[in-house]
Amino acid sequence: MITLNFYTINERRPKHGQQVAYLRRSHSFGSVDFRPEEAEAEYCWFEYDDIGFTGLQVVYEEGQEPPPNCRLEIMFGHEVVDAENYWWCPAEEYDASFPD
Repeated sequence: MITLNFYTINERRPKHGQQVAYLRRSHSFGSVDFRPEEAEAEYCWFEYDDIGFTGLQVVYEEGQEPPPNCRLEIMFGHEVVDAENYWWCPAEEYDASFPD
């Protein structure tokens, strides 16, 4: 038996630059599937105004003050992660869970 522990961002936050395995949601013909993928967790600042996202992204640097009107988001690959609907685990834990 193989047991894998996945977390939401709200349960456990990956570190910036950490390799992760995550379950990517896909929709097809009325069903929802999840497939595992590996990516690097990247933090990025996104600017918002009264209407929503302005289109401005600012590179994250550890320890920096938040840019004005920006919110810190986490990305896996090129996808912004929804804190409740993406499940992830450290890539090394994922890889170590499978027998040789």
